[in-house]
Amino acid sequence: MIQTATRRHVGSVPRRLAGWTTRLQRKLSDRVFTGQDAFARRHGWEITKTTGRFGFGARSYRDPRFGQRAAARQGPECTGGRPDARSR
Repeated sequence: MIQTATRRHVGSVPRRLAGWTTRLQRKLSDRVFTGQDAFARRHGWEITKTTGRFGFGARSYRDPRFGQRAAARQGPECTGGRPDARSR
């Protein structure tokens, strides 16, 4: 009978540890931001997940109505705040 010993790849343990750490950090940040995410969803805000310090997740919240105001200000009649811009 021939027995073959199999070795784990040396890089697999650090890779698994890194994956486990990443998943744990993601779960923790999702749990921390649960209340803020629910509030933002109720108000129709955009939620952007980003990487924060030390790999933990961070959130950025934005009310889409602010983009509508900026788009309404821009147009052919917009002079850039100078009343004499059209005369030039």
